[in-house]
Amino acid sequence: MSTVAAGASVAAATNPSAVYILYIMKRTQIYLDDDQDGKLARRASLVGVTKSRLIREAINAYLEPHATPDEQFAEFLRAIDEIAASPASFPDGATYVEELRAADLARDEEIDRMRR
Repeated sequence: MSTVAAGASVAAATNPSAVYILYIMKRTQIYLDDDQDGKLARRASLVGVTKSRLIREAINAYLEPHATPDEQFAEFLRAIDEIAASPASFPDGATYVEELRAADLARDEEIDRMRR
């Protein structure tokens, strides 16, 4: 017979890793009004996670250091420089249109062959 730590669920008795998970997080309690709880439940359902996980993610986002406007602008300039360093090569407009028309024609011909 296995011994389960106080506070562990019956499921944890059959899954030892569940007991481990219980002890790597601190349990706390918060108060939500009905509207907050409803919105949190709907978001959790849409995303496919628990309400607890959404709360932890929100706390992490709140506690993360935020960049100053100067740091944000510097990051924006670095991104622009990175894009400029390897520009995409696009054909001229007439070539692009001709390629689209050829692809459309090939697709239409394939559809006609399949119908026969």
